[in-house]
Amino acid sequence: MVTEELAQQLSQTHSADEAQRLLEESKTALDASIVHLLKSQSDFYGPSDAYRALALAEAALRVSSLLSDPRCLALSMRAKANALRRLGDHEAALGLLEESARLYQQQGEVAEAARTRIGKVAALMFLSRYDEALQEAREARRVLARQGELQDTAKLDANTGSIYHRLGRYDEALKWYGRARRIFNRLGAELSIAQVDVNRATALAEYNGFRRALEGYQRARLVYERHGMSATVAMIDANLGFLYHTQGRYNRALEMLLKARDAFEELGLPKDAAVASLDLADLYLSLNLFDEAIELCSSAKDSFDQQGVRYEAARALAIKAMAQSQLGYDAGAMDSFTAAQEIFRQEGNEIWIATIDLHKAVLLYRSGTARPAMNDALRSAQAAEKLFAEKGLPAKQSNAQLIEGRIREALGQTEQANELYDRALHVAAEFELPWLVFQCHHAKAGLEQDTAPDKAKASLRKAIDSLERMRSDLQPEELKMAFLRNRLQVYEDAVLLSLDGGGDRGLSEAFSYVERAKSRALLDLLSRGLTSDQQHAPGGQRRLAQRMYTLREEISWYYNKLNEPSAHRRPEQAEDLRKITEEIRRREKEISEIAQRLSVGDEQYVPLHDVRVRSIESTQQALGSDTTLVEYYIANDEIMAFVVDRDRPRVYRHLASEQEVAATAGKLRFHLGKFGYGPKYVRTHLRQLQAIVDDHLERLREDLISPIVDQLHTSRLVIVPHGLLHYVPFHALCDAGHYLIEDFELSYSPSATLLDYCGSKNSGKLLRPLLVGVPDEKAPLVAGEVTGIAQLFPSSTTLLGEAATAAAVRTLAPTCDLLHIASHAVFRQDNPMFSRLKLSDAWLSVYDIYDLRLQCSLVTLSACETGMNRIAAGDELIGLARGFFYAGSPSIVVSLWAVNDSSTAELMQRFYAGLKEGLSRSAALRQAQLATKDEHRHPYYWAPFVLLGQS
Repeated sequence: MVTEELAQQLSQTHSADEAQRLLEESKTALDASIVHLLKSQSDFYGPSDAYRALALAEAALRVSSLLSDPRCLALSMRAKANALRRLGDHEAALGLLEESARLYQQQGEVAEAARTRIGKVAALMFLSRYDEALQEAREARRVLARQGELQDTAKLDANTGSIYHRLGRYDEALKWYGRARRIFNRLGAELSIAQVDVNRATALAEYNGFRRALEGYQRARLVYERHGMSATVAMIDANLGFLYHTQGRYNRALEMLLKARDAFEELGLPKDAAVASLDLADLYLSLNLFDEAIELCSSAKDSFDQQGVRYEAARALAIKAMAQSQLGYDAGAMDSFTAAQEIFRQEGNEIWIATIDLHKAVLLYRSGTARPAMNDALRSAQAAEKLFAEKGLPAKQSNAQLIEGRIREALGQTEQANELYDRALHVAAEFELPWLVFQCHHAKAGLEQDTAPDKAKASLRKAIDSLERMRSDLQPEELKMAFLRNRLQVYEDAVLLSLDGGGDRGLSEAFSYVERAKSRALLDLLSRGLTSDQQHAPGGQRRLAQRMYTLREEISWYYNKLNEPSAHRRPEQAEDLRKITEEIRRREKEISEIAQRLSVGDEQYVPLHDVRVRSIESTQQALGSDTTLVEYYIANDEIMAFVVDRDRPRVYRHLASEQEVAATAGKLRFHLGKFGYGPKYVRTHLRQLQAIVDDHLERLREDLISPIVDQLHTSRLVIVPHGLLHYVPFHALCDAGHYLIEDFELSYSPSATLLDYCGSKNSGKLLRPLLVGVPDEKAPLVAGEVTGIAQLFPSSTTLLGEAATAAAVRTLAPTCDLLHIASHAVFRQDNPMFSRLKLSDAWLSVYDIYDLRLQCSLVTLSACETGMNRIAAGDELIGLARGFFYAGSPSIVVSLWAVNDSSTAELMQRFYAGLKEGLSRSAALRQAQLATKDEHRHPYYWAPFVLLGQS
């Protein structure tokens, strides 16, 4: 009992002096049994709490030094070395293990000396000294086998398997793991069996034995959970993340890797946390988050360099190079690949050397049409494929075949390319690799489209289905959008090929693909409903939600500091402003990461494939008899329009070139921006400004409306733009001074499917308007605007000036049926989720708007550029409008450019007067715009506002 109490006290000391004092006081009670007990406790805590294990080993060393017992000293050194290995300090551990073995050898303890070499083998492996490690294992195994030490012999076998695993010799690794497991099984060593199961599962994953790997991980995880070994559970979670990534189950992979990294950081295991970060970076490559991958790799490599872990440092360089190549930084990528490959050559890792050769082949292939470069790329791909085949790595081999096929296709060797695609596709289907299935089908379609269009259509359909299965697994909307960033060409190919086939069927197929390519993440977000109540979420989720709320409050405070009238007046304040901006950006980054984490763990998530997009037939049925939908789509620089009404759908091809329209739209925005030069400039040049802007609007009409105008037979138009066309004010397009709004009511929607979703919501009467106004020096007439609207609606609630607080808006907005906000707005092109609206005491970002839980039928944002969005991959609109759609509003009135305070107040008064008279939203906005146009002819004054959603 005294021994156990002393051991406990020693393990809890906080300094060497305190431990020394305790030992001096207990000198008479010291003996070897205390050392053995401390060593046993250190071994027990090692897998779950390496720092506690280290403290126990340090205590054992102090006792051993006082006892002057070489055996106890050797045992304590081994305990400390094991703890240091778990903390990633393999160099220090190796020195202790060598000294421990020497002491045992001097005492004639041959078996203990050999047992000490088990840890030495592991340390040498992590230091990439593989030949030495294998030699140590062979020598120790001979001694231990002769002594009948089966358990320790099995540990050496397992370590030997791990060495071959790191060398990329997976078949040999599995052989040694199997040998170790059979011995452990005979001995009933549950924890040792679990460790071997983990190692075997990792090797099986390389062989694409996913189901067996998953079973092994899950079996081992149960054992470690039962024993409370949290560090090892985290390690398995990281391995599961890698496995799910390989299978294309990206959301599950992200969840497991983030969970593992958090656990490692909490446990104070920097090396393991860095490895988990590296696996996250690898996952980010698949999600097109290349900048984030580079950042993680750089940080992880610094950690590995400090710890002298070369294999992982090389892997960090290789993954960083892959991200650099995707961003077009070919020179930097080649440098990183070369540096990584040199380390892997020193390591003797053939698999990684070949993998990097394959990526270099892609760089050569992309570098141009020079035949020598293509031939070099082809040889590299062939060599990599051969090695992967010899090593029995089908997924890697198939990827090499895909790349070789692309190179041969570029060289005009189409038959050989198609054969390679077929071989790769066979493996991809057999092992359920959706990322490879997608790429192979898309590649085959490119070969088939001219000679076998029906086969090409089938290939494209399968490619898109595979792509959307992968995307459906992702929960965070940012990841859905990023995932599609370089994968949208398949939709363009499918649309063009369907239309080339002609007929109603081709038209219907093409329209369906267009809808599948547009705003799917937003649609998924809306179909999923409001965010689950974090009050009843698990503790970790609640803490994240609270942290996010705190960060948003802090950002709002910094925004207020940034926008103080005096903040920009004194030159010496420039440094303060820079620091404030840095603080804002740092918090925005953390908020984005937390939002991703909260979404990953949201169990109320509805998969994307459960949300059906509109067919052209169902779109026709949903339209009113007085409405025509005009849906634009851009493919390979061609702008086309689908014109759909109750009678029949039509498509108009080759309306214009995307580049030409982009140039005209850019000039239009430039000249509208000249109204920011000040009243004197505008008064002097108004006639010239009118002529220039009208000229650009006429050109846009010629390109986008004139070819289809004869087919527009209804009074209402719903415009569904695509890409840059979201920035075009279609209602203001003109012909010799006659504007489109004079002939039609117009509204806009991100997609036909989203229009249908908004149209299914109850519009209702306007009985409880909430009118919010925040006048400032940039918008002094806001008070008059809000007061005038309030007179139209006696039952309205008005929050004006200081009363327009964030708390008041959050409280009252959910119960109103109309929300009007007249304020200052900022659109953030660099980070549109942090575009914001000014209130009296805070700023509302898109994340804040998500939480409003609106029941209203209309939101009007009477401010500058509230309708500006960044158009992300998949034609996703990211800006304030996205926030209000998700918050629950089916209709949103927003502005496309900076607005004039006076004309906006007039327009809004007329708009709400029309609504009160019973006009539809689109009719009321049209009436207000036409009346304002009569007084202010220039479109800058009357045309900035558009109606999104339900009309």
